[in-house]
Amino acid sequence: MFYLKNFTFKIKMKTKKSLRWALWVYKVINILVLVLFGLFFLMLVYSFIQPNFFQMLIVNDAFEAGFGIGNFRFCTSCTNPDNLYLSDLGIAMKLWLMLRGLIFFVLIFLVLKTVKKILRSIESLSTFYKGNIESFRVLAKYGFWISLLSAFNFFVQGETSVINFTIPFGSIAFALTCLVLSDVFKEGQLLLEDNKSIV
Repeated sequence: MFYLKNFTFKIKMKTKKSLRWALWVYKVINILVLVLFGLFFLMLVYSFIQPNFFQMLIVNDAFEAGFGIGNFRFCTSCTNPDNLYLSDLGIAMKLWLMLRGLIFFVLIFLVLKTVKKILRSIESLSTFYKGNIESFRVLAKYGFWISLLSAFNFFVQGETSVINFTIPFGSIAFALTCLVLSDVFKEGQLLLEDNKSIV
């Protein structure tokens, strides 16, 4: 009996330690997301005020379909005529980049917030199953919205019109996995309730 209690105590201690690490990683990622969004937003706002300030910032990848806002890269010696610079963009395309980036950052922030809720639910076994059923359903919903936004992107300026499409397998897999986990926790809750009723 003493061995069993000691073993249970050690498991709880390891769980709490892992939880603390997970929450610390969550805080770091959350801060990084907020910093990146702030830099992204300020850069685009400043490009409205000083359009020629970012003459060396290439934004071709920002109009590719896929998850996120794409890659922005500085190049002081690039001579490729196909390069598209932030200073070349009109107001409409800058606003589109800002809107798309804002939606992505909000969805990522909501995903992180829901993940934190799941981590917190581990502390209390009585609410573990019930809380996670809803949390994973919410994550699946965010995943499908991310998939929808990742599936397309476009660039329209002057006589140039480009529409890009892709199948965001990663985001779709994330959403489906969350749905499956939601069902798993639902089954777990039913089994837990059956065991309580038997006892």
